[in-house]
Amino acid sequence: MGGIDQWFQSNAEYAFSGLLHRLRGVVGNRQKEEELYRQYPKFETISRKVMEKTFVEQQDIMASYTTHTPEQRYLKLLKSRPDLFQRIPQFQIASYIGVKPESLSRIRK
Repeated sequence: MGGIDQWFQSNAEYAFSGLLHRLRGVVGNRQKEEELYRQYPKFETISRKVMEKTFVEQQDIMASYTTHTPEQRYLKLLKSRPDLFQRIPQFQIASYIGVKPESLSRIRK
């Protein structure tokens, strides 16, 4: 995919990863969010970029269900996030790639 996702990879990756390393969690409501944006205008920009990056990633995932086989989705996940296979139960990985756990067992062989 070209366009917006390439822009994010080159411009927002550094800010996004830096933010994630320092962010512990935010609890609040819409009013507190707006107050935070008024107090720290750059945070609104970062927040928007993170949401846009997430949107692009979700579009790619949804498109893969029609353009890739379960095996291809499995291999892509294995290549991009091998650490998940040590931390996430197999039934959740199966659900993520759109198959039953039994099918994931066959794909893994």
